[in-house]
Amino acid sequence: MTPKLLGSTPDPYDGNPTKAQAFWNTLANYYTMNNTVYNTNDKKVPAALTNFKAGTCGGDWASDHIADTLAANPNNYGTWAQFQTTFLKQFIPSEVQQEAIKGMHDTYSTWATENLMTGTKIGPTRLNDQASMTIPRCMHSDNALTWHSNRN
Repeated sequence: MTPKLLGSTPDPYDGNPTKAQAFWNTLANYYTMNNTVYNTNDKKVPAALTNFKAGTCGGDWASDHIADTLAANPNNYGTWAQFQTTFLKQFIPSEVQQEAIKGMHDTYSTWATENLMTGTKIGPTRLNDQASMTIPRCMHSDNALTWHSNRN
């Protein structure tokens, strides 16, 4: 007989960084309370990925994670700790902002060096294209974008 699940799953997560920590705490608590049912990584991680709202950047992230895993042979969602690290890196603002700002700084430095060494003007359009690829999906941070626009 399957044990009765305790509590309720968190509201589906949409990718909003200001709600990320609260979502994670609720999600982790739910799976802790129900560890007799979700007792392996093969159960816990894929079940957790169903708690993301479809059609949002959070839902897109979860869908990409699922698609990548299902495309692998054999399927391996990784450990709960790996999933937590990946989630926090993607959605917790301070970590994402630091990564985005560093990436934009590196892009600007490369752009400036290329201009100096070649004597050509690469131009801000290429810099903006590179910067937008640097910032993780769902996290076009005001701080990172402000830093970027102040450099032009």
